[in-house]
Amino acid sequence: MKLKRFLGYLPAFCLLVSATAVHAEALKLGSASGEFGTEVAISVSLDSDSDVQGLVATADWDASVAMGLSIDAGAAVADAEILESRIEDSYFVLGVVVDINGQGPDSIPAGNDIDVGTLTLQLGDGDGGGAVSSPIEFSNGSYATVDGGPLLDNILVIGGLSI
Repeated sequence: MKLKRFLGYLPAFCLLVSATAVHAEALKLGSASGEFGTEVAISVSLDSDSDVQGLVATADWDASVAMGLSIDAGAAVADAEILESRIEDSYFVLGVVVDINGQGPDSIPAGNDIDVGTLTLQLGDGDGGGAVSSPIEFSNGSYATVDGGPLLDNILVIGGLSI
């Protein structure tokens, strides 16, 4: 009888254990505000419970509110062997492969708020009609690092798998 009761609770116990073992991996965009005509810096960061071997980050915003100036590599990816970026008026793409030849670090160590990059935007000139805003949002399948290139999704490469 006790065995049947134990077996009855086993599926619930397994679900509880598997739910607590889920990894937390996320690309994150910061926020900023400023006066019309000024530049603002927005952080691009990463949270991961596992070491990250590469990533693609692509995001967009309303070009009538802000214009893209630069996407600069953060401290965590500055030594990556492949670092490709593209900035346009209304979007950016950042692609990183940490190690391709087995030399040097092979991944970005796990952690929270890992500095991946900084997006710099020029806020619009405005018409004096009050404050406006534009969300900056990750976008999948919309942009490439070069014209005519493949449209990219936001991914993290962990253990050789794209997440």
